[in-house]
Amino acid sequence: MNNKLRDERRRRGWRVEWIIEKLHVGDAETYRRWERGRSKPTMSNLLKLCDLFDMKPEELGFGVDENPLERSDCRAEDTPMIREFPNGKEQ
Repeated sequence: MNNKLRDERRRRGWRVEWIIEKLHVGDAETYRRWERGRSKPTMSNLLKLCDLFDMKPEELGFGVDENPLERSDCRAEDTPMIREFPNGKEQ
């Protein structure tokens, strides 16, 4: 189970449905599998998660050795920034 990802989502008061809409992930079950540790996001989705949460992979429960990154801050120039938050403000 990926408690870090789940706990951070809950701490911010974000719903799974809102996250999958922002990440353009196929369905809620895909995201829930990441939280349960049953699967790992693709590199593209990991970059989007890091951008959305403004956190590093390790802070979200994804070890760098599991998803090697060239940049430790988990940013990619070709990944669009996601800065829309529920209720119009960052939690």
